[in-house]
Amino acid sequence: MTTEPKPYTYRIIRSAKRRTVAIHIKANEVTVRAPTTLALAVIHRFVDQRHDWILKTLAKDRSQPVVNFQDGALLPIGGKLTRMVLVTGSSGDIKLGGDVLIIPVSNRVKYPHRYALKQLDTWLERRATAVLSEQVFSAANSIGCGSRLTRITYKVTRSKWGHCTHAGVIQLHPRIMMAPPEIQHYLVAHEVAHLRHMNHSGAFWETVARLDPSYKVHRQWLKDHQHATLLLSASD
Repeated sequence: MTTEPKPYTYRIIRSAKRRTVAIHIKANEVTVRAPTTLALAVIHRFVDQRHDWILKTLAKDRSQPVVNFQDGALLPIGGKLTRMVLVTGSSGDIKLGGDVLIIPVSNRVKYPHRYALKQLDTWLERRATAVLSEQVFSAANSIGCGSRLTRITYKVTRSKWGHCTHAGVIQLHPRIMMAPPEIQHYLVAHEVAHLRHMNHSGAFWETVARLDPSYKVHRQWLKDHQHATLLLSASD
């Protein structure tokens, strides 16, 4: 346990449903999730005990800096590098042609890169809805959990690629459409497996493997490329 001042800060998020303490690190931010009733001193002690691991993880996280979204940036779409071209003063839908993605940007917006990134996320969500929703239903039925699935939603976050609730709602990040199709399939397999196992037990990973035998390779891809996908941010 360390008693010296820490070279990082951390945010505590409490939940009445949580039974254990967990530390999450994304975009150089440390978040501690804990039960509502757990004493603050116990939470601080838990963090102290994992001080070395936090430092090591932060160092690794910082070795892959967040990629800034800006005009001319090279980013993956479906796993293929594509150049983002912002066309100021125009309107209409985003157009993908070859290795170029044209994003219309109104000349009335104050922050064009933020606007363009939001437009990109909306465009990716439409693609995800058209491609992945059917995959989710099919995968859920294949493991006998079709009746557990109640809804599919898409949401941009900076903390996770997907989420499955006890109520059977599966949430996916639209930017998964930046990844190759097999990686998209892995995310579907991961969240659908939670319909049967609301944990990351051995049985859970066996279910994931049933849906995606190469899940370990695909899971690593997400870790290696999150700085250019999940953590993508605007430059203005």
